[in-house]
Amino acid sequence: DTEVVAHLVARELARGLKPVEAAHQALKRLEGAFALAIMFKGDEDLIVGARNGPPLAVGHGDGEMFLGSDAIALAPFTNSITYLEDGDWAVVRRNEVAIFDMEGNKVDRKRQQSLSTSFMVDKGNRRHFMEKEIHEQPEVISHTLAHYVDFVGGVSKPLDLPFDFAKIDRLAISACGTAYLAGLISKYWFERYARLPVDIDVASEFRYREMPLSKTDAAFFISQSGET
Repeated sequence: DTEVVAHLVARELARGLKPVEAAHQALKRLEGAFALAIMFKGDEDLIVGARNGPPLAVGHGDGEMFLGSDAIALAPFTNSITYLEDGDWAVVRRNEVAIFDMEGNKVDRKRQQSLSTSFMVDKGNRRHFMEKEIHEQPEVISHTLAHYVDFVGGVSKPLDLPFDFAKIDRLAISACGTAYLAGLISKYWFERYARLPVDIDVASEFRYREMPLSKTDAAFFISQSGET
């Protein structure tokens, strides 16, 4: 579907519009979630970035500018970051950036210093990032649990939930990809330790099941990317 955007921009260029205006007119026709970096043949000093939903950040360098998903992705190049907001589009050139809303009005977005380091996107002594992330999982899980468990005192911290877990009769979990695998693990844990029945579905199939849910049931929806 992203290829449609390139065709829309090309159509506007064929109408005689300049690259920046062609990109703007194409962006105004888009619906849904996107994060785009649009480049033009023959114009090496221009990238048009746009976001609606997924994150997109401008990285400020010394005589160079960058576009990336977030501060971590840009960490090897710069720590000076400007995040675009939903509906923003940016004209990025080697020495400057101008940010606009979808109506074409220039807007100011806060420039900030990121604490991310290139080490966060380094493979270390691993062969690839997948191997690195596999070996990091025990540490990641312990850091996550530390928000909810006092390991020194051996007690769990209260959860701020909109319902009372003690009154839940059944749990439904919906997720995709590796998040689905995490959901499978949680199914075993909930059933073993909480004695709570759990149904789990791939998210794309959950909508078709028409699962009967009551007021004493709860549903968990797990995002794989953190975006969806």
